[in-house]
Amino acid sequence: MTIDCPDEETIACFVENRLPEGERREVEKHLEECKWCKEIVWITEKVWAKEKKGKFLLGVSKDLIKKIKDLIK
Repeated sequence: MTIDCPDEETIACFVENRLPEGERREVEKHLEECKWCKEIVWITEKVWAKEKKGKFLLGVSKDLIKKIKDLIK
C-alpha cells in the first residue's frame, strides 16, 4: 500500500462501476502497478458478486473493504 492508493470509497465506486471514465482509468492504471490494491479489488468484486446474487448487498460498503484490507495485511 502506498500513499497514492485509492481510498475505500473510490474502490467501492470502481467495483460498482460508478466512477467517471477519467477516474476509472486512473484506478486501472494504479491496479497495474499495485498488487495490494489489485487483490483488494479482486476480493471485493468476488464478495460483491456473490452477495448481489443473493440480493443481500445493495452496494459495496467502505466497511467491507476495510475488513478485506485487514484480512490481507
